[in-house]
Order: sequence, then structure tokens, then C-alpha cells
Amino acid sequence: MYVLGIHPGGHDTSATLLKNGKIVVAIEEERLSKSKHSSNFPELSIKECLNYAKIKINDVKAISLSGDYNLHIKKRYLENWQKYYPKNKHRLISEFEDFKRISNIEEFIRDKYNYKGIIYQCRHHLAHFASAFYISNFKTSALYSIDGVGDFESSLSGIVKNNNFKVLEESTVSYPHSMGLVYTAITAWLGFIPHCDEGKTMGLAPYGNFKIYLKHFKKIIKFEEFGKISFNLDYFNYPFYRKSNVSKKFRSIFGNNRKKDEKITKKHMNVAATLQYFCEKTLIHGLKYLYKCTRTPNLSLAGGVALNCVANGKIFKNTKFKNVSIQPAAGDAGTSLGSALYWYNCVRNTKKRKINYLSMADNIYSGPKFNDRQILREINKKNLKYKISDDIYNEVADLLKNHKIIGWFNGKMEFGPRALGNRSIITSPFPKKMKDILNLRVKKRESFRPFAPAVLKEKANSYFDFVHDSPHMLFAMNVKKNKIKSIPAVSHVDNTARVQTVEKNINKEFYKLINAFYKKTKIPIVLNTSLNIMGQPICYDPKDAIQTFLQNDIDYLILNAKYVLKK
Repeated sequence: MYVLGIHPGGHDTSATLLKNGKIVVAIEEERLSKSKHSSNFPELSIKECLNYAKIKINDVKAISLSGDYNLHIKKRYLENWQKYYPKNKHRLISEFEDFKRISNIEEFIRDKYNYKGIIYQCRHHLAHFASAFYISNFKTSALYSIDGVGDFESSLSGIVKNNNFKVLEESTVSYPHSMGLVYTAITAWLGFIPHCDEGKTMGLAPYGNFKIYLKHFKKIIKFEEFGKISFNLDYFNYPFYRKSNVSKKFRSIFGNNRKKDEKITKKHMNVAATLQYFCEKTLIHGLKYLYKCTRTPNLSLAGGVALNCVANGKIFKNTKFKNVSIQPAAGDAGTSLGSALYWYNCVRNTKKRKINYLSMADNIYSGPKFNDRQILREINKKNLKYKISDDIYNEVADLLKNHKIIGWFNGKMEFGPRALGNRSIITSPFPKKMKDILNLRVKKRESFRPFAPAVLKEKANSYFDFVHDSPHMLFAMNVKKNKIKSIPAVSHVDNTARVQTVEKNINKEFYKLINAFYKKTKIPIVLNTSLNIMGQPICYDPKDAIQTFLQNDIDYLILNAKYVLKK
């Protein structure tokens, strides 16, 4: 049985194809369209899913959409119109085309594809819940989803027992009160791209002092009962129009929006630090109440805010949750997977309710893979010289030891915004200058941006205050004081690191590579960042990888752990 999950609109649109409850392929539209964080209907992703499985659309039993669009229309458009009109007149006009599209989403899909099967609309945050829970192996789990907005809700809490999902409606935080949207609004004020550069804000925060603007932010955010929050909307414009997401009142305190090429000052650092502080407090506030209601040590966490690895790292010290499951595509892209899983496990068969968990490897590496023939075709198109390595792992380990920068393209593509060893740029975690070299020479981005360490799982507790497995690079951990000097290129200014733990049974090739480097250097870690051109999504296919290699200052490109291209 095939089920097609679709995240059809908003940002980070995507499609996921399941067969008998297992992932065949999951892919974000941006990888194919080359438009980062694409908001287009995922036509290319749907086509890729069907082609990869070699099926037709009517071979699909059900299409599950991430979003209850009747609820969306009622809440976001009709109630919002009444509540904020005429202040939101400009925004409502700008969203009219979106309104027309989603109001007829099922009709649109049937007409476009001549689809005869089931179409199901899955509540946005239920899709988030499912995406995190079905990778967990938890029998019982608390559920928490927090993002910008989905179906007019910005956070939702719940519990799942015996495959039965229950929402704690009293904890629901509704638009326009949203930590995700406030984080995005201030990201834009900082001169970064909203819905794209929130990671920059997180990376900038440790350079500032959160106490400087603490009293001002206390006037902006209010912590309420049931784990809820609310915001003083006098400081923001996003409920009304899109020219500037922060209001005159906000700018009267913090100054005008930073221009793109304007110098980042201590003020910007301090605002980022305070914003991050309250983001963490918001998450902990909601989770403390959730634990009080559920009394389970297990947490399934999702939503765009769940990509904030610094906030995630605070869960274990500040709540009673012991085990946390976060899907690698924790943002909206992952709702195509979640909506498909929810239909398959909870709607398709409401009597048996048998839990159908995903394997860890499949949930991380769920995109397409490319064979040697496809790789050689792209190499030959460019008339590039290459060699086939007889001992690729030791060869690359020697290159890394000599501080070379390596593009590593291998196996199935990662699902989500983080490169996890199959579409990666890797180099040595030492010396410290490797961070600056990568930021300025290769990634061409701001110097304050940190890089992640990919570490052999069994060695993680030797280098980090290891609190939890982190195969998806979604937990920030403290670097042990006696290890900072040995891995300075992956230690952030606050001596933390966004750790990826690598297991042999999940990614055999990447594990063997790091292990070879470990044997030569006694350091079980490589620096890992995404294989892409600045402003472009992570590479999708060999053509993208070769183009990135040729246009960036990368020393070597390794394809399918075999083919070696050298500058």
C-alpha cells in the first residue's frame, strides 16, 4: 500500500511516499527547484516520489495533506479578518491568492492529477507529532510541537498511548501569539532573511549578553498558565502586513532594522542573546506543564522551533524528560512525512492501532540515491578527470589530517536542513583557523557562524557533556574544557557544539571515514557542514555536487565513496 504525504504550501514544501508504512523517499521541493525554502506547491517532489518508486499517482491509496484547511480558512482568514480589520487589510489582500488555492486544495489535486483515491487533511501539528513519534520506539510519549503557525496554532501539546493521540487543548497557543513568528520577526530586524536565517540568529546569540535587554523583553512576552505564552503585539506588525515585522514601538527601543551589509554591532548581538534566552524559556515553560500532565519520561518534539539545537540542549537540565525524539526535518518539511504516517497508523486502521516505527537510518537518509552510472555520466559531461580509490577511507583521512576540504556525496540524501554525512563538506576540527577558512573561503558567510562536529557515538562522552544521542544534529552540548583546544574549529564562542553522533549501523560509510581519521589523529571527530553553494539548497544529485565542487574552494570531491575528483 502506497501513501503520499504532501506539505502543499507555506514554506519548505515537500512530499513523502510510504509503502506499507515505510519510507520509500522523502524530499523537499527546494532540492529540485533550487529555490531555498520553497513555498511552491511541491509538484517536482511529487513527481520524484512517483518516478523513484516507478508508480503512477492512482497507485497511491491515499494522499494525506499536512494541514486541516477548513480549520485554516476559518481561523486564519475569516476570524482574523474580523479581529484585525482594517489594520490587516494589506496582508489579507496579499494572501487572497493563497486563500483561493487552499480553499480548493482537494479539488486542485484531483483536477491536476486526475486522482481517484482518498484525500485526507491532517491537522498541522498532529503531522508534526507523528513525524517525531514514529521514529522514537516509545510506547508512550508526551507530544510537543512549536513553530510559527500551522492551522492558526503556534504550539500544541499532547500525549500518545497505544497509538492513540490526545491533544491537551488547554495548552494550545494560537496565532498571532507565536515564539516562532517573533523569532522570525527579530531575525528580519537583524538584517537576516526570515524563514531562512533563524540559525544565524541562534549562532549570533552567544556573542551577546541577554541581560542587557531583559527588562524590555519582559514587557514583550508573558508566561501564562497551562504552559502557554502571549506577546504584546504592539511591538510587532506581522498580524497586519509584511513590510516590516517589527513595529515603530520595537524600533524606538532597539533602533531601525539592520541593513543587509551593515556592520553587526554589540547591540545586535545583545538583542539576539535576549531573544534566544526567551526562546529557551518558552520551550521549557511549555514542557514543564506538559510533563506535569503526562508524567512520562519520553518526549516527541517537533516544529520549526525544535530546530533550535541550543534550546533543545536545555531540556534535560530544566525538565524531567529523559528521552527526546526529534525528527531531522523537524520544521514544516517534515509534516509531509508526519501526515502520511498519521494516516497510515491512525486513520487507515482505527481498530488495530499497531505502531509502525521507522528505522533510524531510514528516517535520516530518506531521499534519493544515485548509482555509479549516473555519477560517471555527470563527470563525463564536464570532461573531468577522476580516479577510483582502492582505499577511500584512509585516503580521505590523510587528506583531512593535512587540512584539506572535502566534498562528500554518498548514498541516500538527508531529509531536512542539516547535512548528516551524505551531502556534506568535511574537514579537520583543528586548527581553529579551519572555521574561518570554511566560512570565508568556501561557505562565504558570516564569521560568527559555527560548524558542527560529527563524532563517533561511542566517543562522544569523552569530548562533550553528553546528555543524549544526537544523530540528527539537534542538540547543543558543552565541549569538555580539556578538549576545547583539540577541536577548536567546532567549538563555538560559548564552548558549545551542535553535535552529530554517528553510529556504524546507521551510516556505515561515514562512520568508517571518521574512524579512519581517528586512527590517524586520535581525534574521533570531523567538521561537518552542508554541501551547497551559498544561497542554494543542499545538493540533490551528482550534477549539483560537481557544480558546487567547481564553483567553491573545495579541494576534493568524493562521489559514492569511490570516485575522486581533485582541483
